[in-house]
Amino acid sequence: MLLTKRLYTNLVLCFFSFSLVIIEIKGDNLFASEGLQTLINGKSGINQSSPLTRPIHQQLTNDSPNAQIMYWLEGDPGYRWYGIMIELSKAYPQHRNGGRMVALHYAHYRALRALEEKKLSLSDSQKQIEVDGINIRVSERNIFSRLIVALVSSEILKYYFDDATEDIDRQIKSCTHALSQIYRFTDAEMETIDSIVKAESSFVINWANENNTDLEIDTIISKRDSYWYGRPGKKDITKGKWRPFTYEDQGQFRPPPPPNFDDDMEELRQFNAQNLISDKAWSWKIIPFWDNVLDEKILANYASGSIDDLEAARIRFVFHVGRYDATIAAWEAKYHYMGIRPFQMDEDFKPILVNTPNFPGYPAGHTAVSGSLEVIMTHFFPWERDRFVKMSEECSESRFEGGVHFRTDNEVGLEMGRSIGKHVLEVLVD
Repeated sequence: MLLTKRLYTNLVLCFFSFSLVIIEIKGDNLFASEGLQTLINGKSGINQSSPLTRPIHQQLTNDSPNAQIMYWLEGDPGYRWYGIMIELSKAYPQHRNGGRMVALHYAHYRALRALEEKKLSLSDSQKQIEVDGINIRVSERNIFSRLIVALVSSEILKYYFDDATEDIDRQIKSCTHALSQIYRFTDAEMETIDSIVKAESSFVINWANENNTDLEIDTIISKRDSYWYGRPGKKDITKGKWRPFTYEDQGQFRPPPPPNFDDDMEELRQFNAQNLISDKAWSWKIIPFWDNVLDEKILANYASGSIDDLEAARIRFVFHVGRYDATIAAWEAKYHYMGIRPFQMDEDFKPILVNTPNFPGYPAGHTAVSGSLEVIMTHFFPWERDRFVKMSEECSESRFEGGVHFRTDNEVGLEMGRSIGKHVLEVLVD
């Protein structure tokens, strides 16, 4: 069946209609494979006419089997699957349930930790393979990690995007084909992998079933002086009711009540009178700076050997828990206080960002998340602390300059987020 509205239009899924290439490792034939037949069932079955013909994140210069191996071996084991989750979220916005990134990386971390606990006799020593003239170093453990992460990713993705099963299966076939080129998995090894995947994906899906992120409320908030009003999104109004990952009471981090915002409003008027545009406001609205810096730091440290598969998964997991828990706390406070937005307080005020988000302002969600991620990233990459602090403060300022938040919204949100980030680290790391 041809795909008409499919994810990640630039993904190579036209795998091979020709015979597979076996890659020799210099001085060792250990990594040779006839394929994971139980998973890939012979040829990949990719529809050559599918519009999904290029990989996420990069364009391949050729479509050879070796190029597929290069694609799936890039970065840490969770890197590609994180990108696929993003593209699925764009292609199927009706299924963008909260907590999906936590679930994905929680499954990765649990599965890789389970692999470690199995204490299999897997070699950590890296062997060099040559793919299209490029030398790649890979270990037995890394190949196992990549397969396990791929398979648990498939289960989590199908849970959140049940009408994207064909697309997800094509990804799995592409990935398992690539891995089968460089390692021969025995039946016993596949049984071990299967047991890990079933146990950990089921555990995480059970968590997802109980986190309340599927709640919807359709309501209209009537206009009152000094309070936010409007018709919020059905899912947006329930974010403060989601089940947090590291604390029980959604209101645990609720800040004190907001001020009357008179001084804040005057400050915004003066800024707008002197500035017609703010590059800072628009860039922070459009660019996922925190996600980009997370990938930057993990990929660089992973490539240098400073962090391994499990540590990369742990960092991604803690990062997304920090974002998730900060979001819940911020939205609980938003709908508790119903903080008015600048354009509602002064109907003549025109925000630089034009469109104000359709939910209460106090405290600012962007800055609450930034404060949490600043603390978490500083923990894992302490030598970059100044950079992360600058990022969170710039994010805070961007919401003021954009005219969608009062300065108080941002300052309170930032400190609130920092408290949540510290709490997340205490629970998950310390």
